Amino acid sequence: MRPGGKLFEELGFEAEKMDKTGHEKIYIGRLTGLSFSRLRRATKAARPALEVSMQLPDNYEFQFPPLRRAQLKGKAEGNAEALLRVLSRRGIEVSAESRDKILSCTDVERLCEWFDRALEAGAIEDVFLGA
Repeated sequence: MRPGGKLFEELGFEAEKMDKTGHEKIYIGRLTGLSFSRLRRATKAARPALEVSMQLPDNYEFQFPPLRRAQLKGKAEGNAEALLRVLSRRGIEVSAESRDKILSCTDVERLCEWFDRALEAGAIEDVFLGA
């Protein structure tokens, strides 16, 4: 580090104690301590507001590609599990091959079609009709 260089730069805030230096634009910040109990009280008080602000409408679609992919994957997994549950409740036998086909499907619309067919299907083949 060269003489007069700074180790790091931080933005201060008004409540922070600042000491003047020989330069009119340079100050030394004296940070005030924050106790663990004070921090805990502050986060506990803020939690309900944060939880409300983080709730998304049921039909919200993420735009950021990694989040969008994760959202679609979650929907597909949920639809696949629901489809298997309906088939089970209706007493329709599902082979290991059919189960794998359902669980590996990532097309949400196709899973919805299969689900709708499963409501009236007599056999697993009726569910995959046209697939």
